[in-house]
Amino acid sequence: MWKAKVVDLSAGPVTVSSIATKVYGIYVNVALASGGCDIKNGSTTFFVIPSALTAGDAVVFAGEDGVIFSDNVIASPTAVTGSFTILYKDNI
Repeated sequence: MWKAKVVDLSAGPVTVSSIATKVYGIYVNVALASGGCDIKNGSTTFFVIPSALTAGDAVVFAGEDGVIFSDNVIASPTAVTGSFTILYKDNI
């Protein structure tokens, strides 16, 4: 079952999951302002959410199966405001 977590970018870096995880994608709740957000697998950036995305935009990482993050999932914002929901599965 996919889980959903809201990431508030004003809080700074957020650990979505601290274990190996499968990520389906993101849904932008509130447009990002003054920057984007890196989605990282450990210290490696996997995807950058650009500030050009607006509320209601969605990004699917790899079809219905998602993408495996072998270390953890960290949202590391360069934006000062905004939020998105990330869909993921732990313990894959």
